[in-house]
Amino acid sequence: MELWARLNSRSRSVALLAGGASTIVVVGLILAVVRPAALTPPTASPSPRVNAEPTPTLQTTVPLDVTARLNLAPREATAMSVGPGVVWIATRAVAHGGAGTLMRVDASTARATESWAVGGDPVAVAAGGDFVWVANGVAGVGGTAGEQNTVEQFDSATGALMHVYPVLDPRGLVANPTSALVIAANPGQQSAISLLASGRAEAVATLPGTLNVPLSSLSPEVAVAVCSNQAFVALTTVLTASSNVAIYALPPNGGSVHRIATIPNDYEASMACDATSLFLIGAAGDGNVSVARVATADGAVTDLWEGPYPVAVASLTGRVWIAYSDDSLNQTFLTSLDPVTGRAAPSRSMLPAPPASGDPNLLIPGDSGLWLVASLGDQLLHIATG
Repeated sequence: MELWARLNSRSRSVALLAGGASTIVVVGLILAVVRPAALTPPTASPSPRVNAEPTPTLQTTVPLDVTARLNLAPREATAMSVGPGVVWIATRAVAHGGAGTLMRVDASTARATESWAVGGDPVAVAAGGDFVWVANGVAGVGGTAGEQNTVEQFDSATGALMHVYPVLDPRGLVANPTSALVIAANPGQQSAISLLASGRAEAVATLPGTLNVPLSSLSPEVAVAVCSNQAFVALTTVLTASSNVAIYALPPNGGSVHRIATIPNDYEASMACDATSLFLIGAAGDGNVSVARVATADGAVTDLWEGPYPVAVASLTGRVWIAYSDDSLNQTFLTSLDPVTGRAAPSRSMLPAPPASGDPNLLIPGDSGLWLVASLGDQLLHIATG
């Protein structure tokens, strides 16, 4: 049976990195030369990695407990934020040159209550206080030139557009009550972090690496997580024959940035967190794909799980939830892990993902379960986890 094209993008990417694909080698060599040394933080030794007990592979397949569903077709969701009682979904333009859509969804019913036009290629959305913020990417299928490379700040109650901030290649957002952090890609594999407020942008830091890499199929916003009043950002740096992921922490309203850990030979970072740990999906250049736990206190790294390709991760109800694609069965599943031992739950559920569908990489916890963008990005599902 032919494997799904996009679900295989991770395995193809691993092979390209492991084999030192010529394009990545050239890019890595060029970027290594042009990256300003003054912008690079002090180097840190690779964090120790502790191997956990292998995850059992035998699981019972049980029906997926979908309690609410919203059909987004013909639009495709590219960004999502979940808050008390509301889910914010950003979808890209249906046709070239068109506008994208920001939708406010009632979390109790999964029904869209309001929608507003945004840029044609929204890549991140975040809500806090009285505002919701949308980062509009550089191209994709739609949007006028004026809508690209911007962050839009909306009144979350009325939909009024409060401010438009010019930001070159924005990729991630963290919302505060009256401001937002934006992580944008700079030339030379750099990320610029700025604080947006009252129509003005204030530079916070410039760090090596970006929120995704050329081979990535993930949404860049999944490399950002917020827990315990700290924002965590996983930045990938492509090297000549591999890549590294460095995790940084900073206050959501700006301030001092410090490095938590560096994961060598890793790329395509997707991350969730709880009060003490980060849970990182990694596709290493040696072909291994895993979920690791990173202690926020000291950066210690523990391998929790290795198996079929994980494509999304979330932390909820004391469990680590992962969506993963099993190429041998041509299917995607949802299961959970013990956050300490990495032992998988005795059951898993099949996700609705027909052949040739994209990775369900938007998996975000809510008050009463998980919110998942599935299928071709045109289905929003609420999944009970009790």
